[in-house]
This record gives sequence, C-alpha cells and structure tokens, in this order.
Amino acid sequence: MPARTRPSLYEQLETLPEGLTGEILDGQLYAQPRPSLPHGLAASSLVDELVSPFQKGRGGPGGWWIIAEPELHFIHDIEVDVPD
Repeated sequence: MPARTRPSLYEQLETLPEGLTGEILDGQLYAQPRPSLPHGLAASSLVDELVSPFQKGRGGPGGWWIIAEPELHFIHDIEVDVPD
C-alpha cells in the first residue's frame, strides 16, 4: 500500500470550503468564516470614502490602491495573509 502524503498547507488553503477564508502564518493554517453582512457594508462604505482622495487623487494625495478583502502572498516566507 503506498504511503499517504498529507496535502501541503497551500493545498489545504486552496481546498477550504466555500464561506471560509484562510491564512498561512508562521507555518500554520488559520481558517475563519467570511465577514458578515454588517462588516461588508462597513468596509464598502469606508472604501467609498477613501477611493476619491487616496486612489484617484481628488482632494487628496492619490496613488494608493484601495482593495476590499485583499490576499497577500509572501513567496519567500511561504505565507498567505488576508489583512483586515
């Protein structure tokens, strides 16, 4: 019987069920439910306020990237972070 290999952390991350998001930090996979509706509404409102001045430069510095629910992949550290 062939030996079973455990999926890598990244493979485990990719196969999380719908409705969960995950992060790999310090060699550990952390999974949590997607944000709730109130959280999503608050985040959308905040993005709406920030895009004109900070992303588009209308009345502000411009040059920023405003992204809701970004996913950062740190190749050298083999980590995936979903900051909030």
